[in-house]
This record gives sequence, C-alpha cells and structure tokens, in this order.
Amino acid sequence: MDVTKIQATDKLWGKTWPVFLTRHCEVWAIEVVAGGYCSRHVHHYKSNCFFVKSGSLFVRWWDNSRVKSKFATLRAGDSFDIEAGVAHQFQVFEPTVAIETYYSEEGRCSPEDIQRFSVGGVHDGCMERGGINAKSLIKDGGQVATDG
Repeated sequence: MDVTKIQATDKLWGKTWPVFLTRHCEVWAIEVVAGGYCSRHVHHYKSNCFFVKSGSLFVRWWDNSRVKSKFATLRAGDSFDIEAGVAHQFQVFEPTVAIETYYSEEGRCSPEDIQRFSVGGVHDGCMERGGINAKSLIKDGGQVATDG
C-alpha cells in the first residue's frame, strides 16, 4: 500500500482536494477564504451534501423558477443536503473548512456534472445577485429562511 499525495486545485474562492471519486460517490475537501463564494450552479445527476468542519457556510438554493430562494446557515458539525437538479450557491464570511460529498444512486457522479449560471469569487457583503445581507443570517446558525 502506498500513500497518495493529493494535489489541491485553486479556485477563485479557495482550494479543493479530490479525496475519493467513483461513479456513485465523490468526496472533496474544501477550504474557503473569508468572503469566498462559489458559482450559482446545478448538478443534474448528483446530490450534494455539505459537512462543515470549521467556520460557517451560508447555503442558498432556488426553486425551479430560479426566482425564489431559501437559505441555511451551517456551523462546525452541521451537514446539509441539496438534491440533484436544485440550483444552489455557498458563501462564507470567515475562513471555512468543509467536506462536500456528491452521491448518485444511478452511478452518474462526475466532476463534469455542473451547469454554472455565474462565476465564484471573493467579496464582502451580500451574496452575489442576492441583494440579501447574509452576514446577519450567519449569526443565527442553523436557521432556514426565504426571500419570498
């Protein structure tokens, strides 16, 4: 048995490491810098579970109209699932380490299963295109709220 060195991939919002990849499951470690946010996107065939190790993660997801959205704030030890086909985005306001697990009972996990509607990055203030001051929601922890 050999030890494998996993190389990080730089993202606009931090770094990712592919820990485990099969056609049924992918596990990625992510490290997000303060103010980092991912693209608004959807996975058509795989569900997405976030587990926060440290920091906090603000997750926003949209209904099929992609107009109304809901929000959840995850803190260390929290997990949250996004079903396949649901557009979503995350943002952090403090350095955050998390595990993203993607899974597909049909065996359709692939890093290419992503349709992006925007580009990720780093900023401070409101979540991209959201117009919501999410900083106050982060303090509430574990809450789910809606914008309409």
